[in-house]
Amino acid sequence: MYKSLIVVLASIFLLASCGGGGGNDPDPLGTVTGTLTIGGPLDSSVTMSIGLFATGSDTPVVSTEIGHITSAAHGTSATRTNPFSFTNVALGTYVVRAYGLTRSQQTVFYYTSDPITLTAATPSVTGLTPVMSFTGPEPWGTISGVIDLGGTWPTDRSVFVGFTQASTDELFQYVVTENQPTDGYVEHTGGQVIFNIDHLAYGSYTVGIYGYNSTTHAFDTYGERDVDILVHGGDPNITNVNFPADFAGDPGTDPVLGTIAGTVTFSDALPQTGGFVAIGANTIPPQQGAPIASYDVEPGDLAGNMEVAYTLEDLPNGEYTIGIFSYDFATHTAVYFGAFDGTVTVTDANKDHTGIDFDADISLL
Repeated sequence: MYKSLIVVLASIFLLASCGGGGGNDPDPLGTVTGTLTIGGPLDSSVTMSIGLFATGSDTPVVSTEIGHITSAAHGTSATRTNPFSFTNVALGTYVVRAYGLTRSQQTVFYYTSDPITLTAATPSVTGLTPVMSFTGPEPWGTISGVIDLGGTWPTDRSVFVGFTQASTDELFQYVVTENQPTDGYVEHTGGQVIFNIDHLAYGSYTVGIYGYNSTTHAFDTYGERDVDILVHGGDPNITNVNFPADFAGDPGTDPVLGTIAGTVTFSDALPQTGGFVAIGANTIPPQQGAPIASYDVEPGDLAGNMEVAYTLEDLPNGEYTIGIFSYDFATHTAVYFGAFDGTVTVTDANKDHTGIDFDADISLL
């Protein structure tokens, strides 16, 4: 009897360990990880989140709140780079979306990834690197220039370079401090704010410098470019957006600015692929970021005679070096392969300069 009981119990344990043929194993789960980068000027009125959504849905399956993105977040701030990790997600097809809740409690989507499919064979997708801009989706351009400051730097409010988007009437911000460290985007030095702001969606912008007191909510306009700036596919990187500003009041109309023109003779044809090529004017000492003014050069511009005539416009008074460079957007490095032998000085008495000719050596690329 005891032997029979042992056999029966052993059979029960065996059936239990084998699942009794009922298939009770839990369904496998997936993982999605990465880091969201926020580029360009900021919208300080938005509370940001990033989530995983079923395709076609505006409701996240899972999400994480990034938080309130303040206008003081610069290019090196932690709020610009936001790691995310979604685990224990049912297998299926999803998209990663970055979105914000505005002051009016409206949800705005700033980024949507391509579909991501989690399967039993590939349950994890890791190392995603999405990039978003408050100004809109790709393609993006750049606006750079110099603001000549007058008056005393205010101590009771934040100062920021602003970009008002014509299509939305939204004012996007990049804060600059009185002792602004050079971060590759803005710099305050020698009575000037030098700015080079990227990740701007194509469209028209009013560019200015403004002040805001977060306690009284007072808003000041210290200076604006008189003409709006259009960023588009034919000219995505706009330079020499220069204008005056006055902390004490209206700076008036933009000053009459100078030009530098000449011809660059190339040693050979430009490569059909490679970096962005431009002729640029740089201050002495060199400013941070993009040249004060630039002229884009395409391979087809050489027109068989290996020469390109250029004009650099909207130059404030000052001393400049003139050169030609190739810029790699992936590595953010510039290689100069030709320069004018000497400097050019723009003054009230001598605004326009011609005959600034030099050679470009393609072998240096």
